Amino acid sequence: MKKRIKNSSLILLSLAIAACATLDDQRTMTMTVIGMNDVHGELVPRPDRGGIAGLSGFIDAVRAARAEDGGAVLVIDAGDMWQGTLESNLHEGAPVVAAYNAIGVAAAAVGNHEFDFGPVGKQAIPASAADDPRGALKLRASEAEFPLLAANIIDESTGRPVTWPNTQPSTIVDVQGIKVGIIGVLSKSGLVTTIAANTVGVRLAPLASTITAEARKLRDAGATVVIVTAHAGGRCKQFDDPRDLSSCDTGDEIIRVARALPSGLVDHIIGGHVHGGVAHYVNGISVTSSYSRTLAFSRVDLTIDRDSGAVKRTRLYPPQQACLTVVRGSERCATPEDDRVETIVYEGRRVTPNPAVAEIAEEAVAYAEAIRDERLGVRLTAAFPHPPATESPLANLMTQAVVESTDGDVAIHNVVGGIRNTLPA
Repeated sequence: MKKRIKNSSLILLSLAIAACATLDDQRTMTMTVIGMNDVHGELVPRPDRGGIAGLSGFIDAVRAARAEDGGAVLVIDAGDMWQGTLESNLHEGAPVVAAYNAIGVAAAAVGNHEFDFGPVGKQAIPASAADDPRGALKLRASEAEFPLLAANIIDESTGRPVTWPNTQPSTIVDVQGIKVGIIGVLSKSGLVTTIAANTVGVRLAPLASTITAEARKLRDAGATVVIVTAHAGGRCKQFDDPRDLSSCDTGDEIIRVARALPSGLVDHIIGGHVHGGVAHYVNGISVTSSYSRTLAFSRVDLTIDRDSGAVKRTRLYPPQQACLTVVRGSERCATPEDDRVETIVYEGRRVTPNPAVAEIAEEAVAYAEAIRDERLGVRLTAAFPHPPATESPLANLMTQAVVESTDGDVAIHNVVGGIRNTLPA
């Protein structure tokens, strides 16, 4: 008899636990936040991974999974979106903005390289007082179906955050009735790592105090979740324990900023700028960053109470490599040389590029190929080599050409970032 009562009690307890779990599921929702950073116009994939179309396939897979469980997805970018490839640069970043619109990006930070194109057109810096040094940036911002966020970029004439088209300090996004505040900031080194002529008239406010003030405004406006997208970053080497910072450079900017924030004010930070990987908790805040050039993306799942809108718990994921195929039986991205490959499965779905994003990328690639294949009438009988980070024949050729074309006395060229390959014969 006692055994029967005991068994009945266990059954009732199990049913009660199951009922509580079901009730908890109904009261909460999963919001997956996907972070992109330092895309740098990477519309074309590398042999084994990357490319904006491939990355869009992962986002589609997550969206399908959240649609099934009643959750939601936010895609947020941390800056340096469009400068860095011929496919993007020929259009001053327009294909990247079009791809982001197709993906459904919610917001993006302004990075230092957003200033690189200067005025609209081929001139990289103003040629006269009539040229707007930020004309290309403003044009791209006006085309975006998402806001560009720049809380700490200050207009020196007003002492307030800049008010360029579709550019603001922060935004509030309504996600199934949950108000999510998003703040954008730029690294303290942001204005000295771009073309100085294009940043005249603006300055940067400190990151931590700017985030604190803006986050309080968002909370007062009803935001129950606050996310920071920061073009400022960090680097970690190990991702097996998100609370272990021993493999991280704790002196990196984004880690110092996170530690300086008041407890409980910010829920999540997406970083960038230094092209490092982060998926760790700092000062109770989940912080992510996913290298660069669409090779990976970052992810955090926020479990949110539907009644209060507050974040109940978080789950961090290591940076996810954006490869469409893997070597069979492994997680290694497949290369053209691998013969045993299979399509990658993510969130239980085979990952395939989003057709609209793929079409945008293909059009930009076709246009760039036509320009790249144009014959210039010069035939090299031997390659101009360029060993990394040293003086080289190609670097000397470049600087000499600048001297002769400008009637100057001296020319300086960045041999690390400015010249990145040998000029072939």
